[in-house]
Amino acid sequence: MFLAVSDVVGKLMMFAFHMIAARHLGVAGFGVLNTALAFVSMWVVLTDLGLGGLTAREIARDRRVLSRYVPNVLSIKLVASIVTIGIVMLVVRLMQYPAATARVTYICSFTVLTTAVAVFYSHVFQGLEKTHWTFVGRTLQALILLAGAVLLSFGQPYVERYAFMFLLSGAIAVVALALAALRVGIMPGLGFSMVHWGRMLRVALPFGISALFSMFYYWNGFPLLSRLVGDQAAGIYGAAFRIALAVVVVGNAFAGALYPQMSRVSPFDRERLRVLFERAYKYLVLAGMGVATLVTLLSRHIILAAFGPDFSGSVPVLVVLVWWAAIVWLNALLSNYLFAANREKVVSVQTGVSLGLNVTLNLLLLPVLGPLGAAAALVAAEVVGFSILAVWQRITVPSLSFALAFRAHGTAIGCAVPAGVAAWLAIRWNPVVALVAFLVAYLAMAFVLRGIDRGDIRLLTSLVKRVRVK
Repeated sequence: MFLAVSDVVGKLMMFAFHMIAARHLGVAGFGVLNTALAFVSMWVVLTDLGLGGLTAREIARDRRVLSRYVPNVLSIKLVASIVTIGIVMLVVRLMQYPAATARVTYICSFTVLTTAVAVFYSHVFQGLEKTHWTFVGRTLQALILLAGAVLLSFGQPYVERYAFMFLLSGAIAVVALALAALRVGIMPGLGFSMVHWGRMLRVALPFGISALFSMFYYWNGFPLLSRLVGDQAAGIYGAAFRIALAVVVVGNAFAGALYPQMSRVSPFDRERLRVLFERAYKYLVLAGMGVATLVTLLSRHIILAAFGPDFSGSVPVLVVLVWWAAIVWLNALLSNYLFAANREKVVSVQTGVSLGLNVTLNLLLLPVLGPLGAAAALVAAEVVGFSILAVWQRITVPSLSFALAFRAHGTAIGCAVPAGVAAWLAIRWNPVVALVAFLVAYLAMAFVLRGIDRGDIRLLTSLVKRVRVK
């Protein structure tokens, strides 16, 4: 719950940051900022190489590995960060981006180091199941960003200032997470054991390949849009993408919070793993369908309220992207399940196929459809990725019951249709009334169709009690 809340709270504040930046910088300026951040995000995964996910899994299984993993992985990340910053600067120069975009990207490239260290500490806390420290670090970073955006909005709309704010907030977050690690007994230091480096990198390679493909898959639309269509198109796409990303993070946080549990029970308790996975799948299908339907109905109101009338072109893009976000929820759960079951290579293959399809479709669709083409390419690639992961999960022991999956999707559709009709009828009065009507109708249908049963209520009650005790 701490991990989920930290992601949601942090992303909400990040979303507020992007709202302020979009209104202050305008569509083109916002496009430059998003292009720079996306470009750096694609390459920052080279600083992880899969070591974060591996560390979380191994710590969850045996905490005695802490003294070996933490100093050596931090050293690898330091070296990888320096190399990655050089790669980013070189590639930007070779691609001959406009001077403003290149300048902002150079500034953002130094966030590679702060992001690498912060994400690693988050993986360590995830493995230790002390994710309240992750909450502290992410919330602190988001608060600094948000406060900085408010201050910057009173001055001239210089994109570079927003880039520097990202760098500052990241550095402060790293210091906070390092102090938190010290508090739980993780001593600072670096390790340069080539034996450990080689062993860790060999095991982490499938994680790293998956992460590399995933980051290029998530973010390649921005630099391609900027290069093929222009900064204006990148800004339109960026507004819708930021909202969809806020939806994505909720499901990813839920799946990420389950990862240590699945990793721990996977080697010896297959029945518990099956129950854990099936319940999580049902919850994500039910919640994802509801959120996607609701955002589709309120898309125009959401875009205009968040970014203003200059971004009205983002409305159809958001309608497409929110369904991508709902599928990402399921893929995040399936990927973490396969990681926990030591099926890393399957996820590597899936992310590689999805990336290849996404880039191909982007090159074909962007010149014709612009931002809408980028959104359609993401949805198509995500559907193909889901198909691959679902098939492999079915042939893995234990596998998801086909009857349960069919029933979960059928129940979600049965809830979404009447709730969507209720919201569509109510939206003529007020979007808030439509929101309330949708939620009431959706939850009522979930109980009627037994999408939420007594076991779910007992589970939620027990979780709340555990949190209160802690």
